[in-house]
Amino acid sequence: MSENGLPKPSGNGRHSVLHEHPLGKALDLSTNQQSHRRQAALTSGDELQGPSTDPRLWKRSDVSDWLLWAVMFYQVDQVDTSKFAMNGRGLCLLTRSGFMSRAPSCGDILHSDFQRRYAVAVVRTERERRTNRRRLLQVCSEVDSTGETKRPKLAEDK
Repeated sequence: MSENGLPKPSGNGRHSVLHEHPLGKALDLSTNQQSHRRQAALTSGDELQGPSTDPRLWKRSDVSDWLLWAVMFYQVDQVDTSKFAMNGRGLCLLTRSGFMSRAPSCGDILHSDFQRRYAVAVVRTERERRTNRRRLLQVCSEVDSTGETKRPKLAEDK
């Protein structure tokens, strides 16, 4: 028995004693629900939780906020934020091994979360560029016969 009264998992790898105990099944169900919620939050697309949406723009304080958020969200061991004393651009340069050396117990999780945020930011930026380029092309194509761009009259033009 463990300290909380639940049987310790057996080491046979396939089916633990913990899952045979009613509280063990409840804990397993709770863990699965948390995992599904976590996955839903991560795959919901645009709405990532934490500091700012674009990690390339993070300040050191945003990096610390994200680390604290990630520790709570993923329920991992505490992270020494002083080992991540950098801004978002610095984090962009870190490899998986860089994350692992700074946070051995959860560096892979932090790296994956950060890379997901980075990828979403890059896609958003590219989408905004395309939209702005389309708008610019639309304005440039609205040229009248005199060669001047047609644009709405502004209050200051009147």
